[in-house]
Amino acid sequence: MSKGAFEVVITERVFRETIMYFRRNYSKKTVEKVRLFLAAGSTVIPQSLVITELRRWKGKIKEKDLENLAAVKALGIRHLVSLDRHYDAFLEHVSPRRFVESIGLKPSETEY
Repeated sequence: MSKGAFEVVITERVFRETIMYFRRNYSKKTVEKVRLFLAAGSTVIPQSLVITELRRWKGKIKEKDLENLAAVKALGIRHLVSLDRHYDAFLEHVSPRRFVESIGLKPSETEY
């Protein structure tokens, strides 16, 4: 992301939840760095842009995952990168490891 190898798109909800997590667990300085990194390095999609897809996919996936799926569908995004298995039924879903491999990078060893 920071090297421009791929474009990152996140929903408002993910942006807010990430900031809240860092506020609970880290210093104000770190929170501000994360906020600026996300704001500068990604496109934040407001919920208002994906209303139609929210309605279309409601009930087909857990409510907490709905906004991400709706954004992917509404914007025609190729990959929904996540470890969350709730997305497995959707063609766009790819694990972080597979995504990294697909762009020609070598993934790190993990315990996931």
